[in-house]
Amino acid sequence: MTWWKYILIVVALVGWLASQLLAYVSSYADWPLLFISGACALALLFLSLSALIRCRWRELMVVSLPLVVMALPVFGVTMPADWLQVVGFRIYASPLESYLSKCRLYDFIDDDGTKQRVGQCHSFRLMFDDRIAVIYDTNGTVCPTAGA
Repeated sequence: MTWWKYILIVVALVGWLASQLLAYVSSYADWPLLFISGACALALLFLSLSALIRCRWRELMVVSLPLVVMALPVFGVTMPADWLQVVGFRIYASPLESYLSKCRLYDFIDDDGTKQRVGQCHSFRLMFDDRIAVIYDTNGTVCPTAGA
């Protein structure tokens, strides 16, 4: 296997990893990083088909392993990608007290008449009319939400 194939594998995996880590942090995780890792995945798919046709089994295994890792969420195995997204957000939001102090607080009255506070911390446009916003409640729970 030539050196450029190894570079292609590394770029594909780093692009996918970066897009997962930045999923709830930046809108750059969607377009540029997914295009880079997607283009590399497409090239890896053609290389794996070429290795399959030429019966190069070692090259097929090396080239198709990153494809399997990147395609796990498509097949319903979302745990690794979800875990990376949570880790990326925790790194971004640490220390948590400093992150929460920058949030905009809103007062509202709950259904049972108790006065509550909710905060909107971080928001960025995803695509079209969709936004990802980080909201925390009075209990201190922080959760990213997606919506219009």
